Amino acid sequence: MSNFITKTFDWKAASERISEQLEEGNSVVQARIEKHIGMLIFRQYRYGKQYDQLNELATTFFDMDGIRMSNFSTMDNQPINITDEFITQEQYMLRLMELYYAIKVVYSDAKAREAFHYYSVGDHDT
Repeated sequence: MSNFITKTFDWKAASERISEQLEEGNSVVQARIEKHIGMLIFRQYRYGKQYDQLNELATTFFDMDGIRMSNFSTMDNQPINITDEFITQEQYMLRLMELYYAIKVVYSDAKAREAFHYYSVGDHDT
């Protein structure tokens, strides 16, 4: 991408799509979110308040597949290989919003928003 081209991502629309998929009864999306919720609750139980820190929550976005926002932003909707599965940049946006949704359920919308912002600007532990 050149310096003359800008690209924006509609994270709100991606988040709304996750809510729609849940309302439609998409069991695959629900199972992934439930897995994230379980992981977040386990870490909260295992590590206590230390895990509630925003940079730790932001790290969960990176830990999901090891993709930094700076790398994600330049992928131009090319297939991304995550754990032997190829998905598009748009599909990966939805995966990130599934984790966002899980953080929102376990903590709060404000904390999910802040953690995602930290991830977006690269302020995480990894």
